[in-house]
This record gives sequence, C-alpha cells and structure tokens, in this order.
Amino acid sequence: EPPDGGWGWMVVLSAFFQSALVFGVLRSFGVFFVELVAAFQEQAARVSWIASIGIAVQQFGSPVGSALSTKYGPRPVVMAGGILAASGMLLASFATSVTHLYLSIGLLSGSGWALTFTPTLACLSRYFSRRRSLATGLALTGVGLSSFAFAPLFQWLVNRYAWRGALLLVSALSLHLVACGALLRPLSL
Repeated sequence: EPPDGGWGWMVVLSAFFQSALVFGVLRSFGVFFVELVAAFQEQAARVSWIASIGIAVQQFGSPVGSALSTKYGPRPVVMAGGILAASGMLLASFATSVTHLYLSIGLLSGSGWALTFTPTLACLSRYFSRRRSLATGLALTGVGLSSFAFAPLFQWLVNRYAWRGALLLVSALSLHLVACGALLRPLSL
C-alpha cells in the first residue's frame, strides 16, 4: 500500500523540477532560434528541426525509459538521463554546424529527456494512491511554470553570454536532473 505522503512529497518535488527542466528547456528553445540561424547562416526550417528532433526523441524514447526503469529502477535511469541531457547541451555549445546540434540537442539531450520524464511520473504512483491526482498535478505544474520563466531567463543568458555560453549554462541547469533522480529512492531499502 503506497504511503500517500512522507518521502513521497520529496518525489513530487523531484518530479516538479524534472518536468520543469525537461519541458521548460524544450518549450523555451525558440529563444536560441534567431541566434542559431545567424550563427550558422542556415535556413530557418533547418534550424527548427533541432527542437523538433529533441521532442520526437523524447516522446518516442519514453517507452525505453519506462522499460529501463522497470528493470533497473527509476533512480539510476533518471540520473543517467540527466547526464545525457546535460552532455547534449554541453556538446551543443561547441557545435560548428546545425548537424552537430541535431545530434547533440536532438539525439543526445532528447534521449536524456526520454529517460527522465516517464520514469519520474511513474514513480509517483508507487508513493501515492489516494492523493495520486494531487501529486501528479503538483508535479506537472513544473511544466507550466518553467515555460513561463525559462524564456526570459534564456533570453537574458543569450544577451549576456551569447548563445554558446547560454547553452553551457543550460547544460549546468540540466545537470540538476541527476539530483532529481537521486531523490527517487525505493520504498523499501
């Protein structure tokens, strides 16, 4: 029987920040769009594929994240996803072509996001039965809040540090997914 509280609220907090870090980055990535078009002298359509690939990999890779979470537990899977997401952003800051961004942000970060989102939400059901709807609702408010907050933050970072520096800082921000994963401890130790 799920405890409906206790450490479960830390799992909700972890899920809140995890959903914020995944979808806040995805939904605010448009801030980088104009900068990337100018930096690589590419067509807007080609640059727009960066976020599209990341979203597609995250969505289609979620069943893989779920399966790995079932086999190994959510903690190591989400932590590995955080490392992948941060690594993709780190590599993107050194990109010399849009193709590099397809691979780093689209494929690598997208894979990391796939390993974090679904396993974290699934973990909530282990901690909550009666209050599951409340817990899930609170966890998913991270998506809306970060969608509102990250765009101005990213614009400020781009203005202050240029797009490469901003991506480096987004990489550091994405490393917090590892801490979110560390909070997903098993019910019985």
